Amino acid sequence: MEGLGGIVAFGGGWMVSQLIKIFVEWKGAGKLDGKDVLALSMKSRSGGMPSGHTASFVALAMYLGFFEGFDSGIFALAVGVTVIVVYDALNVRRSVGEIGQVMEKAGKVKRVVKGHSVPEIIAGALVGVAVGWGVWSMVG
Repeated sequence: MEGLGGIVAFGGGWMVSQLIKIFVEWKGAGKLDGKDVLALSMKSRSGGMPSGHTASFVALAMYLGFFEGFDSGIFALAVGVTVIVVYDALNVRRSVGEIGQVMEKAGKVKRVVKGHSVPEIIAGALVGVAVGWGVWSMVG
């Protein structure tokens, strides 16, 4: 069940973060109908509050920590991969997004992939901790 639980934690972190993004966008827009939900779900794939990258990997790492132990090698590996992904989401993807915005204004690209801010990363980590613990509570 360990592997399946890890997959559920990872996917759950992503799904919860994407749902939160829809509600964050809805709050900013002030209203929501069926068409808006589809548009928001498509729009919330990259960037935004909270970070789905962070939520997914933190959820997996937390689940593995609870399941295998926080002193296990697999938890250490999960933390290492999580740090790389979070660094990428915070720094590399954000820089690419800033360049993309300039290119979008110049008419060179149509869709810009955005990175994350520190608050978005922190919110994603909190979602990940909650989801990882929740999945472990159900299957562990």
